[in-house]
Formats: sequence, structure tokens, C-alpha cells
Amino acid sequence: MSTLLRRLTAPLRFIQEHPLARRQPMATLLRIVLWQLRARISNSPWTVPWIGNSKLVLERGATGLTGNYYAGLHEFSEMAFLLHLLRGNDLFVDIGANAGSYTVLAGAVNGARVIAFEPGRRARMRLQRHVEENAISDLVTVRSEALNEKQESLRFSEGQDTVNAVQVTAGRAVPGIALDDIDEAGSPTALKIDVEGWEVPVLRGARSTLKANSLLAIIVETNGSGKTYGYDDSEIHELVSEHGFFAVDYDPFTRSIMPTPGPVQNGNTLYIRSMDRVVERVKQAMQVVVCGSRL
Repeated sequence: MSTLLRRLTAPLRFIQEHPLARRQPMATLLRIVLWQLRARISNSPWTVPWIGNSKLVLERGATGLTGNYYAGLHEFSEMAFLLHLLRGNDLFVDIGANAGSYTVLAGAVNGARVIAFEPGRRARMRLQRHVEENAISDLVTVRSEALNEKQESLRFSEGQDTVNAVQVTAGRAVPGIALDDIDEAGSPTALKIDVEGWEVPVLRGARSTLKANSLLAIIVETNGSGKTYGYDDSEIHELVSEHGFFAVDYDPFTRSIMPTPGPVQNGNTLYIRSMDRVVERVKQAMQVVVCGSRL
């Protein structure tokens, strides 16, 4: 398929496959066209309204952010789950925060406290900009370390947008630290881990955190990228399962939670424990309007 044809068909495929975009296909297509035109006219960041009073700052190369602008929630099920789960004064730990979509969702929309880890310099600049633009600096702590199994420096790539990752040899040296060594992160309500294959060392360094009674949910990327470092997604599943977590599907429209046999392939897996507590939370959450749909 030619490059031109892919560019023409990609928006239509996105609209067809995304649950919210399908409900408003023309409005979604208009947002796609507006951003594509804006990105070609100007290199400057573009601030757009998001959910409630929150804002996103779009710029070229920030693919996850533009997905949120197009369809409301780029990672629909996982992000909607957090919208329904988190409350003010909960603690959300965003590991691999990148430009900060999940951080803005938790802090600006839900009013939760956030610790956001992002070692990439450009991504962290975007993250800080989102914190400032949404006036949530009192809720969000941005940290530059790469989470690891223990306190040990790592090497990290740059210039790869959402897929910057730990490097085996080359790369910029960054400090590494275990989540368990950070006192203020000890009682989270939810974790999101998106570290391009480095999830196993992150979880190994978070064994005490995983035991915390406050922790109800973990969203973790399971797309096989751990093979780069010799890890398998089954190790992620084993590490969280030994602390009582189990994989589920979440339907944001009905707020129903359905256990699944194991991790999602090529996506994010949502793990929860204390089913009764989680069900009660999501059922009692206020409705949120996202791109014209009530969730």
C-alpha cells in the first residue's frame, strides 16, 4: 500500500475501530483534519480543551496526545476505567508518563495526587507543560528517574517520541531507582506502567508497593516488547498475580468488569484485585462527558 493511500485510509480506520469515534464519525474526522492542517501551518504548540476543564498541548510527533484530541480517550477502556476509579486525594503513579495524558486525566479531571516518572528529556518537558497549563503543580510530582529493580543507573534513548526506552549499551545515562525506595509512592490507588519492555524490572522493584492494601488496579503494557531485554509478558502476569491481581476487561459504557484468562496481547492489560471495592467505586463515579458521550 502506498504512503499516500495509508495516510488517506488511516483516519477512517481509526474512526471505525475507536468506540467513541464511531459515535461521532464526522466530528472526529473534522478534528483530525483540523490538527493535520494546523500541524502543517505552524510548528508552535496548540492548546485544546479536553475533558471537563482540562487541556492538552498538541505538537508534532506527540501521537498519543493527538489520539486523545481526535477521540477523547486514546486508550479508551483503560483511561475510562481510571476516570471512574480515581477520587480526589487518591494517589496515582504514572510510570512512563511521556507527555502526560494519564497524569492530566488523574490530576486535572479527577483531582487525584500523581507521581509521574519520565526519564526522557523532551517528553518530560511536554509533561511539565501539561502540569503548568492545567494548574495542577500542587497535585503532581514529576520525577526524572527511570524505575528499576534496584538503585542503579540506566541508559535511555532520546528522540523516539512515545517509544523512548532503556538501552542495553548506548544512550544517555539516567538515575535508576526502585519504586519501593520512594516513601511518598507507598500507598497508591492505581499504577500505570508503560516502559517499552522494562516492565519486569519495574515490578520487581515494587514488591512492597504491590502489597499495599490501598492498591486496587494496575494498567501495564503487554505487547511483547520485553523480549528486547530477555523478558516475557508471562513474567508480568506472574509478578502481579502473586499479589492477588487478576486480568479483566472493562466496558466504560456499562461500567462492567469481566475477568479474562490472562494478559492482553499487543496492548495494555488491566489488573485489579478486591473486585467488590473496585466495582463499588466505578459504579458510584460521577458521569463524565467525553466527546459528546456520557461515560
